[in-house]
Amino acid sequence: FLDQHKYDDAKSHIENALGLAGSSEEAYIKLGVINESQGRYQAAESYYQKVLDLNPKHTIALTKMSNLQNRKGNLIASKEWYNKALESDSLNTIIEYGLFNYVTDNRINNKTAEYLFLKAIDYKPHYSSVYVQYADYLSLKNTNRKRLILADSMYSKAIRKNPHDVLAYAGKGWLYKKLNNTRKAVEIFKKGIENNPNKPEAFYNTANFYNEGLKDYKTAETYYLKALDKDKFYLQAYSKLVTLYNKQRKQNTSITLLNNLIKENPKAPDFWNLLGDTYFSINEYQKAIDAFNKAIELDETYSKSYSNLGYSALQVNNFDSAKTYYQKANAFAPYKNPKSEISATILTMAKNKEKFGTPTETKALYKLAFEIDESVISGLPYATYLYLNNEPALAFEKAKLLHRQDAPDKLKVENLKLLVKAAIDNQDTEHADLYFNILLKKNTIPDFLFASVYYRFKGDYQKGNALIRKSNPQLLRSNKLKEIYSQNTINNYILDR
Repeated sequence: FLDQHKYDDAKSHIENALGLAGSSEEAYIKLGVINESQGRYQAAESYYQKVLDLNPKHTIALTKMSNLQNRKGNLIASKEWYNKALESDSLNTIIEYGLFNYVTDNRINNKTAEYLFLKAIDYKPHYSSVYVQYADYLSLKNTNRKRLILADSMYSKAIRKNPHDVLAYAGKGWLYKKLNNTRKAVEIFKKGIENNPNKPEAFYNTANFYNEGLKDYKTAETYYLKALDKDKFYLQAYSKLVTLYNKQRKQNTSITLLNNLIKENPKAPDFWNLLGDTYFSINEYQKAIDAFNKAIELDETYSKSYSNLGYSALQVNNFDSAKTYYQKANAFAPYKNPKSEISATILTMAKNKEKFGTPTETKALYKLAFEIDESVISGLPYATYLYLNNEPALAFEKAKLLHRQDAPDKLKVENLKLLVKAAIDNQDTEHADLYFNILLKKNTIPDFLFASVYYRFKGDYQKGNALIRKSNPQLLRSNKLKEIYSQNTINNYILDR
């Protein structure tokens, strides 16, 4: 029943077996796999935990826990479970995780990687997967024809070992695409289906080839649907199919598909998350928020929806909620949702709001970007916005915080200039002098206009006037001036000559 993806029938038989046996590590693992395949992650987690309650060093259960957390986007927890599995059985854990993934994620050098792949083949010579992983490594990491021919031989060996290894056909097909033999590549994918007519993965891999390799979206759709005929809960196929529909502006088709699926399987957060993505793509932000919230309601550790909620909350100007969601997304998956990238996205929105939004919205976005990522890169735009919009005291306070941080020299200089400019608007001679003198030691490129503003502020009009005459006259007459200096400085120390 599992091989036919008839999950409810399989579950019924395993539960009957458990009723007879009382408890069984193998049965709990299978129940976990079934629930995970249906997208019911909390139930899956509870079954894997039952195994670990019986045997805390059960490598397969530990690895399943790691993979499950990874599927939910909870990368911190995934890493913790993976480390426990490594302690229990390092070699089998690495092979189960995927040696190619291990080498890539840990940035293993080529010589060591080659040794590990060959060691895995020596350790499990009858397993097709070890040949596939070595072939993937050779295929993706090389352009040398001899190495690519070796990769082809490894894929062929894997298929001889196990003609039902669908990943071997997929890898071999993509390799022939790389070798500019598309006809042969298509033949290989079709051979994979011929030898695995009941495996949804064979149809899914073929769909991906048509979708991403050949850009034949109609044929790709056909194969995704065939994969779903084999397994009606096949998440990866739904995800790619919905993305394909949305890219073609067929969101109504996606929404109908997902709503029907959710009626049948309402406890799978992935499907709610996909529904939220679809609503977001057509600017239905409140419906997107409702769908993302439903995913989290089903599983509060489903971190994929937190970053999505953050972006959605920004669209409806709910900045406090956006901050909370982004912080949770970063806490669950700091590598996938780094603060710097989140902040960069918010800064882009802030710049757009400067042109098309309100000052209140713009300021809130700049502030949020800095609160998410308290770096000079994120904070300098906020402090600059405050200075240019008549808040020099707050601008000075923020720039002073940034001055204590490490940053590239160019940003350090820009922040020092801002400190001087804000101090001038604050009529703060002491700090204007302090930071101007620090700047003189750092800045090798003369900024005549900036220096003239400082000397005029100090009352040295002779020096200030001499420097302003060396300034770019076009800048003095352009709107660009208002992007560099506050209106107060322009009126009192630039135009007042």
